[in-house]
Amino acid sequence: MVSFGQRKADAPPIMEGSGRYLRNFKDGDTVIRFIEEPDDWIVFREHFTVERKSFPCTEDRDSCPGCTSDIESEQRATRKYGTNLWLVKSDLVLPFRIPMSLAKRVFSRAERNEGVITNRDYVVMKSGKGMDTEYDIESDERYNVNLKDLLLKALDIQEILSESYDEIHGEKEDSPIVKAATKPKDPRKVYVEDLDEEEFPSEPEPAAEEDAGSVVIDEDALYEMNLVELKDLAKRARVKVPSTAKKSDVIRALISASE
Repeated sequence: MVSFGQRKADAPPIMEGSGRYLRNFKDGDTVIRFIEEPDDWIVFREHFTVERKSFPCTEDRDSCPGCTSDIESEQRATRKYGTNLWLVKSDLVLPFRIPMSLAKRVFSRAERNEGVITNRDYVVMKSGKGMDTEYDIESDERYNVNLKDLLLKALDIQEILSESYDEIHGEKEDSPIVKAATKPKDPRKVYVEDLDEEEFPSEPEPAAEEDAGSVVIDEDALYEMNLVELKDLAKRARVKVPSTAKKSDVIRALISASE
């Protein structure tokens, strides 16, 4: 079986009716409790078929069925996190897909709370559709829950990723050992891995010295940025976009300018 990431020593039992797949947040507000600290999350890159079925990238561009696909939309892979969450109102523990834009906000909260996120509930707010999806997060007051009991109800994220890969591409004995889904040493830094700090400085260079070609545009990174970051990038790359432009509009403008 293809192995994606690090497996938990003791895989917890499957919750009846829970379903072995990574869930997305629904529109609106969702009250959740993180039951794993960011260091225990699984980070991976994810492809989608034309039927919108997801499978993890093997990170081998020469053999990954997504990276080597003849279909352009399947070639694209974006970085995600996988972790189990406790849904407070329904009292369920379920595996979720955490997009990079939301993860960045969670990591920022953790930094202000001595690296801890499991000691309080959070409200995840989702709005928009497709590339224009936006996330925000608010924290509630601190209170304790029995994390040990909640973790007993959790599913193994690595196994879920392996199953999603095998469902589409089949289990192959000669499949490569995958390093795509791993527990990062410092997940608060993972979201900038695809962005060169020298290419995206905190202080913009003088406008006269900038043009669309002076900023290296990583298409994967664009999809992981929020609207504010994209507009800032467009400004520094001297790519004109309307003030009312949506996320998808800015991405298309940046990609066109880089071609």
